Amino acid sequence: MAERIVFPDVPPRPNFKRRCIEFPAELGAKKLLCLATAELLVERFEARDFTEEEILRAYEKYRPRLQAIARSQIRAGKISPNFEVLLTTESFALKEVKFSDGVRESPYYFQLARQVTAELEEVVKTSAPFVTVEWDRTEDTEGRVFYVFVIRDFAAGASVAFTPDQLERFRRDIRSRLYRLWGNLLEDRNHKQLQDLLGVRQPED
Repeated sequence: MAERIVFPDVPPRPNFKRRCIEFPAELGAKKLLCLATAELLVERFEARDFTEEEILRAYEKYRPRLQAIARSQIRAGKISPNFEVLLTTESFALKEVKFSDGVRESPYYFQLARQVTAELEEVVKTSAPFVTVEWDRTEDTEGRVFYVFVIRDFAAGASVAFTPDQLERFRRDIRSRLYRLWGNLLEDRNHKQLQDLLGVRQPED
């Protein structure tokens, strides 16, 4: 049985030396310290700057989401030898998120990919602990660039490939498009589960 993760109801504490905000967690009898970076709070949680007032305001407003990210990192075993759990701009409440080196090459499109991934968390909600995400950058035979976004859960998957311009447009209409992508995954999952029940599941390639 997995050990229970608890977040004690104590005030967070800014750590200016490390440019983060600290809040405690407990994994069974283990005492952990979670550190959410100021960069994460600015990029994803509406902190306007790195002042104590702003990072505390962002933490209080988005406490449940930050705790969900911390819970995901703890479940994944991302705990340092001194029992710290670091939450950065690459940390999510999803089960696992991978960005290829090709995606990381462009800071601009890497940030767009992180924004899309963060929005996916809001779409899948309580399913986030079961969902994995992979981002890759590829080129076709004519040298055209595509950013490939793949989501999977325990039974199915869905994907979409964007040109750089399409990725920017996707961000502007992000929520409805992610609902569509998530709907495709659920449809695929339901189809596979029905095949399993009927005993007609075809082997995958």
